[in-house]
Amino acid sequence: MDKATLRRNYIKACEDYALAFAEKHGYDELIEWSSDYSLAWISDMPISLQTIIDDIEIDAPECEFIKWYDYVIEMGMLGDTNPMNFSSWVNGCPRRSKDQIDKLKKLQEEIERLKAELEKMLDDKNY
Repeated sequence: MDKATLRRNYIKACEDYALAFAEKHGYDELIEWSSDYSLAWISDMPISLQTIIDDIEIDAPECEFIKWYDYVIEMGMLGDTNPMNFSSWVNGCPRRSKDQIDKLKKLQEEIERLKAELEKMLDDKNY
């Protein structure tokens, strides 16, 4: 099979998975892709092709995707740069409790307050 045919087949498979995902979750079918088809924007959410494939292949419950997505976004805002993948989420990998997340939020607020205090002190000393 030539490269052009392989590429067309790959793009078709990506689009078919994304359309199945969008239909399953009730999202608009307007899908934008990154240049290498590794990332799709569906309903204004960037979603990796692997996440889309995992969701369809393991037939994950519909509510789990948005729970995972919200969790990953929240953890990212708290500084977690290594989020769990969707497949791990569905399979029950450990995750932070609401109490742990609330504690992290309070600690982050305290860090921001201390940063602002330090900047003010430096400004007052003309550093």
